[in-house]
Amino acid sequence: MYASRLTDFVTDVGFGLNPEFPAYQPPAGVSPETAAMIISALRSALPPPLFAGLTNLPGGQPAFVLSPTNAGRVDTHGFEAEIHDWFTPRWSVEANYSWFKFNVKEDLPGNPILPNAPKHHFNIGARFIDAAWKASLWYRWVDSFRWSAGLFNGPVPSYSIVDFAMERTITDHLDVGLNVANALNKEHYELFGGDVLRRRALISLSYRSRP
Repeated sequence: MYASRLTDFVTDVGFGLNPEFPAYQPPAGVSPETAAMIISALRSALPPPLFAGLTNLPGGQPAFVLSPTNAGRVDTHGFEAEIHDWFTPRWSVEANYSWFKFNVKEDLPGNPILPNAPKHHFNIGARFIDAAWKASLWYRWVDSFRWSAGLFNGPVPSYSIVDFAMERTITDHLDVGLNVANALNKEHYELFGGDVLRRRALISLSYRSRP
């Protein structure tokens, strides 16, 4: 079980976040009345996020500046549990579960803080090991959650997958293995904007020298 307080997250890039680039100022040579007219015209013509990002470069030239900042305060708490039992010298079972909760205490408007992590996460599996064989079978379930990173902001649906791996010792020097991720070929993605994942199988052959 744990509890944490996190502050000053690095936000996504946005307009008007960098204090080194204050709000745009018209050229110094214009009258106050003309300067006010320029600001009013720009405010009317530009969308609010763009107007917020309009600033002056060191030479006075107008520019739009995107930058990240540090902001926010979040309280998190949760717990993790795991069991592992060898019920014979060759067979074992394992299971683990994690629960995660977060509360945003201070946020940046227009730049919401998300943990990019599920509330519930569960694994269960079995292993077999003897002198010649190694094998494992795992089931993994992940709860749905929202993802936000840069331009990618959206839901990650709940998913469950099965992974399988085995290895056979052929000689004192040679092993052959098979690793199948997402063995049931459940199409899913694990982050919003990421690849759609399908079954992936890898066959390996390893050689080791011994004195």
